[in-house]
Amino acid sequence: MSGHGEMWVQLQEARKQEMIREQKREECRMFQETIEGSLNEIDDAQILDLMKDASSSIHLKMQALDGQVQDTPDTVLKGLKSLQQDVQKALNDARIKAEGISREQAELQSLVNTIKREGEMLKQMIKPDAGKTKTITKLVSDVHDCSTFNDAKGKAQKARGEFSKFKEMYLKELERKKIVSLLIASLKQAGFVSSKPVLNESNVILKGKLPSGKIIEFSINSDAKINFNLDGYEGETCQDQLKDLMEKLGDSGVKSEIKQFSWHNPDRLKKGAKELPIGGQVMKTGGHT
Repeated sequence: MSGHGEMWVQLQEARKQEMIREQKREECRMFQETIEGSLNEIDDAQILDLMKDASSSIHLKMQALDGQVQDTPDTVLKGLKSLQQDVQKALNDARIKAEGISREQAELQSLVNTIKREGEMLKQMIKPDAGKTKTITKLVSDVHDCSTFNDAKGKAQKARGEFSKFKEMYLKELERKKIVSLLIASLKQAGFVSSKPVLNESNVILKGKLPSGKIIEFSINSDAKINFNLDGYEGETCQDQLKDLMEKLGDSGVKSEIKQFSWHNPDRLKKGAKELPIGGQVMKTGGHT
């Protein structure tokens, strides 16, 4: 007897929010490094002198924000983004005075540098993804190649739109990785030996096997949908096995719901019997937060 079907999974809200907060903490760290880098790479003595007061103020504000990263990463991230703008404004004003360039030239160079840094931060987040890294490099290059500030603003808006999409995709992938790791833990609790997760096109394939020879396989896509197959079970015990795993997932912080389930007996199918669907039946677990 074997069974197969489809289930929906999602991190419980509290666990998901903590995952997002942890990612925000990482972004805070990168913004801190970026701001420090922007200030440290200034090597013109006149510009350094003109920016002395602004630099001192920015460092003090960064120190104050640093102590809040763990508890309020959202607030700190907003503060760091504001400080980055302060750095660019102070640098623009200093360059206009020291180099005699126009404000448009200063703002153009500032925007180019800002987009470059934003692109580098995003690359650090999604570094295993060569395709997206190449796209980010191209978007940054398009801004760099602009000769006017207005043209650069349009290209920068396009780049930031793509950056935002990539970040959303990255967060979805983080959630899938967390779900896969919790699914592996649940399989282990149930006595399964799990294979190493394998990426097949856009799906993560995970297999588990019991000493008795019973097998379960999951195919997890990026939208929190799982296709599953169970093999080697007697009667409706495959459904019981799946329910047990769902309860273990719920205990570890994952909400799950079976959308479709059917089982079949190979011996009966040889005699012409049909599969026994229970597509209308819904099982839910892990609803608490």
